[in-house]
Amino acid sequence: MECYVLTVSLNNAEACLQEEAVTQTWRVETGKSIRELGVCDFVNAGLSVAEAIEFDAFLREILSLCVFFTDIWFHIVTRRVLKPSQPHSLHHLVYYSLHRFPSLERARRTNLGRLMETYGPKLLGASYREPITSFPFFHKFSVEHRQEYWSIALKELSVSFIEAPRCILDTSHPSKPGGTWLPGAVLNIADCCLQPSTHPYKPDDSLDIVWRDEGFDDTEVNHITLKQLRQQVLRRHGDIVKRTVGGYFLVQGRADDTMNLGGIKTSSVEIERVCERADECIMETAAISVAPASGGPEQLIIFVVLKKGYSSDVETLKKKFSKAIQSNLNPLFKVSAVKIVAVFPRTASNKLLRRVLKDQMKREQSLHRRI
Repeated sequence: MECYVLTVSLNNAEACLQEEAVTQTWRVETGKSIRELGVCDFVNAGLSVAEAIEFDAFLREILSLCVFFTDIWFHIVTRRVLKPSQPHSLHHLVYYSLHRFPSLERARRTNLGRLMETYGPKLLGASYREPITSFPFFHKFSVEHRQEYWSIALKELSVSFIEAPRCILDTSHPSKPGGTWLPGAVLNIADCCLQPSTHPYKPDDSLDIVWRDEGFDDTEVNHITLKQLRQQVLRRHGDIVKRTVGGYFLVQGRADDTMNLGGIKTSSVEIERVCERADECIMETAAISVAPASGGPEQLIIFVVLKKGYSSDVETLKKKFSKAIQSNLNPLFKVSAVKIVAVFPRTASNKLLRRVLKDQMKREQSLHRRI
């Protein structure tokens, strides 16, 4: 059944949903392309009927402008049609309507495919066949037996912790509807990703990444070994990526985004990591340094986004941040000011723009000088 109409009444949409719910279950199983999706699919993915109609209208507008799937995905991302607050199943549906499943051979070579081939028969019994057709059953198992699944997955991916998580997913906090994944965990990402390991067996010449360049779907895939990846990473600085409360990822900026505090260089990300643990009211922080107008050492400024329903004041946070930084990083570091804001400036790809916050502080300094 198709649902292409842009303006459909609520009653018709609800009737459509009831009929489809009887005949179809998981959206990926339908194998629909992005142009075949409709209001009913979006409702089944977790939107309300009104939200599904609005989402469908946005999507139809994009489809009318684009021919290639890569262009469609570009507009979906840059126009922020998909939002972190929307159900994961909707993200999943739209993504796989644009990015089809790989061949069975390629699916078996992925991390998840290898894990399913190794543990699928044991965990699912006779119902396991192969990674593609058995994925819905494996996904259901991962949800219903989260602790067992993720213990296996982390082991197979050779993920090691400096500080182990208290649990896999903490859903106890009412202000975090998506829960907190791996609460309290501290990872050494470089060690997990770049060093050889014995379990799983991962020597230097093992295949580490397999990918195909965007827009070249018909070309051969690219390969890189663990040793080649390590050599490339050690020659360049990359971006720091942070997992958020809802399970999404934020690109925080350059790994070499450093500041000079009293002659001592430190990373913005290091300071932010410490500050975000200083009080339970803190959702996110951004650390910048600005040279005072009168000259002298750079001053440390911390911008803060508070969790919904929480409140605090700048003086309290300033004391807590200073104590946390001096205890965990350097006793000579001092927080000069704290700014509480509603949201941080970001790029279209959700990257934190610290330079915008720096420019804001410089304008404030300039204004104070005029006064």
